[in-house]
Amino acid sequence: MALEPLEIGVFISVEPDPVAQFAKVRDFGLRSCFIAGLPEPWGTSKADEFIQARDSQGITVTSMFSMYPDQVWDDIDLGKRVNGLVPEDRRANCIAINKRDADAAARVGIPRVVSHIGFVPEDDRRTHDAVRDAVREVCDYMGERSLVFALETGQEKPEVLRDFIEQVNRPNLRVNFDMANLILYGSGWPLPALDVLMDYVDGTHCKDGTWPTEPGRLGKEQPLGKGQVNVEAVIQRLYDGGYRGPLDIEREIEGEQQRLDIMEAIELLRGIRAGLGL
Repeated sequence: MALEPLEIGVFISVEPDPVAQFAKVRDFGLRSCFIAGLPEPWGTSKADEFIQARDSQGITVTSMFSMYPDQVWDDIDLGKRVNGLVPEDRRANCIAINKRDADAAARVGIPRVVSHIGFVPEDDRRTHDAVRDAVREVCDYMGERSLVFALETGQEKPEVLRDFIEQVNRPNLRVNFDMANLILYGSGWPLPALDVLMDYVDGTHCKDGTWPTEPGRLGKEQPLGKGQVNVEAVIQRLYDGGYRGPLDIEREIEGEQQRLDIMEAIELLRGIRAGLGL
């Protein structure tokens, strides 16, 4: 199914019941989603179950998030040491997870895999180069399967992320632009970040938040349009820069309030799209 420019989607988990999860996407009046990573490899029967559930609801899955175990988000200093591909003792396992998810994505026709690869170090050249080489390995593996590997924004300053991408030097390495993460990590503001990263943007997370108030801690996520992102201006800048991919809503809470906030976000994004003539 062909999607419209700036098609509105939502970030979901398909586990443990993909039929019910894809039905939720339809209940929101949407046709597109970005799915959370997998707890285990997909064999043929699991992949067939996924495809049947997706196609029965008429849903397009634009991206899969490849999630590493034991990640730390609320303590930034600890996260710099233990997250993603940065710690040497975890790196091989994280690479294996990326490859496993690449196989699953290719099996069911998902074109992009996204990850938080950890805080790319600026002052430790040995670790920096090891992470660079690990990302090259993942990119090459995904490239053989015609997949994009997209790095989630937020943990590094935009200039650091751009320079890292250019050093990796792989055509399928891109950016998933999370509108709020730069603010939540205190690493930058989304509009200036797009001046740096626009050429690499290949997906979005529509999320909102406020700047950190405590050193070493994340800022606070907010419902879309109620934080400091300036959502309309960011989407206008994406559109002016040539981006036509999905606008995927991410609301990192659970329960009824999450559903209500997603519904409000959909209406906000529909209004912004209408203002762009879409």
